[in-house]
Amino acid sequence: MAAIITDDFRRNAAQLLVSDVTTGGSNYYVGIGKSDAYDPDSAGLAETDGSFSLPVPAASRAEELEVLNNLATLSKVGTNSAFRVMPRVYYQASKRYKVYDPNDANCFFAETVDGNEFEPCYVINSDLEVFICLKNDGTTTSNSDDEPTMTATLNDIFGSSETGKNKGLITTADDDFRWAYVCTLNRDSGFFTTQFAAIGNSGSSAVDNPALPIYDGNDHPSETSGGLIYGFKVIDGGSGYTAGDLTVNCTGLRTDGTGGDDTDLVQFNQSITCTITVDGGAITQCVTKLSSTEIDRTNLGVVNANAVVDGVNKTAILEPMILPLEGVGTDNLKLLPSYYCGIRANFEDDLGGDGLIIPFRQVSLLKDPSLGSGDTPSATSSYAAGDAAKGLRYVACTDSLPADLETGDILFDAVGNGTNSTVQDAITNEDPIAIFDHLDTTNNRLYYHQNFDDDDSQNLLELKTGGDTLKWYDKSAGQVSTNTITYTGDPQYPEFTIVDFTNANTSSGTEKYGRLNGEVLFIENRSSVTRATDQIEEVRMIIQF
Repeated sequence: MAAIITDDFRRNAAQLLVSDVTTGGSNYYVGIGKSDAYDPDSAGLAETDGSFSLPVPAASRAEELEVLNNLATLSKVGTNSAFRVMPRVYYQASKRYKVYDPNDANCFFAETVDGNEFEPCYVINSDLEVFICLKNDGTTTSNSDDEPTMTATLNDIFGSSETGKNKGLITTADDDFRWAYVCTLNRDSGFFTTQFAAIGNSGSSAVDNPALPIYDGNDHPSETSGGLIYGFKVIDGGSGYTAGDLTVNCTGLRTDGTGGDDTDLVQFNQSITCTITVDGGAITQCVTKLSSTEIDRTNLGVVNANAVVDGVNKTAILEPMILPLEGVGTDNLKLLPSYYCGIRANFEDDLGGDGLIIPFRQVSLLKDPSLGSGDTPSATSSYAAGDAAKGLRYVACTDSLPADLETGDILFDAVGNGTNSTVQDAITNEDPIAIFDHLDTTNNRLYYHQNFDDDDSQNLLELKTGGDTLKWYDKSAGQVSTNTITYTGDPQYPEFTIVDFTNANTSSGTEKYGRLNGEVLFIENRSSVTRATDQIEEVRMIIQF
């Protein structure tokens, strides 16, 4: 059985996520964490090495638990912070651009074909105007030299006296490329980066459409580009052809009426003069000229068509390429590669007291985590209760911070099930170990987290209740410190608890097994990011469906 997930499925999935965030149907949080360094990579390189390879996240339950264990801070995704987005493809002169092909999903991606590098079939110019390419200059290797602009669009299909109808019309650039104007991106849409930008249909905040007024009758984009036969895809180049003009006879169905948006269909027969490129007598490319005299009612409103090439025994097979019946620029989300979702969240200073100023190496997206009653954000911050949360565990500790205790050092019981002089002793004696994150001297809290690796499985054991004395492995010095630090009371979760202790094994008081808190939807491992006071980490997350 052969099957495939379609682009419509991908677009729908992206929209479902955006809608769930923007309507408040579920609560989403961006999480940052993992203050400890990565283990050496497969080549034995440490993360400080310039050639270090970041570990690739695995889509497993164990990896989800690891992410939750590593969490330091969560920031809620606002209902205005999820977007349909698409990659920004900047126009560049002297580049080859693909022609938009409704039969080829890869036309939106750069690739190398027969040694020739091709850019995607759409571009964004310096005025943030979006265009799709309908024709290059007749060869597969030619470059575009003129930036498409709205002022270069044809506007005489209906006569020069008519205005406001260049939506979806075709540029007349000197390099003989033809581009159809789609829309203009909005820099203030809420999601606009160097690589991705929000995209939407007319009337949304993501785009501006100065060429599309509130339409009726002939003002619709389908009147200028809907159902336009703009080229032919070469299925079989045949033989015996000479480069130059070629007449292609098209038969099929088109709308009947004054415009492409009329839904009454009739059969049509139309001859279209094309320009062909030939190699060894075989057609390699067949394009329509798309001049102002050739884009008329006879080539618009086409629903489907079959092409028959003039000539006897030349056997070329061409497939008409037809623009959507609604016209270019009407349904941008359908026309363009909008199967990406953009999520934004800011981590400002200490998030009103909920964010610790420690490094992080992991970014995640969580759905519907349950937050306990913890610290209330500072009244002077922009964060309200529930907008942010600490994820690290802590114990009460009145000792001053020793000079050699640093974020990432490994804590372990000085005396547990045995006397521990090293981390390996703690592992052998099945005593818990933890990774030090931060000592809050104002609230007398020692923050830490515990995660899992092949060597340190005891990270999954709870620190002792009722207080304990801890030693630590000083990573900077490469040895166990001669100092110790003492905590009192039981380990605590401030707000975000990854387990439900009512479902845990409490007989020994140490095992930390229970349900996960929230769904982990996205994981990114990245190089260490150093946080600082008076600093904002602007997290922009791209999810491709």
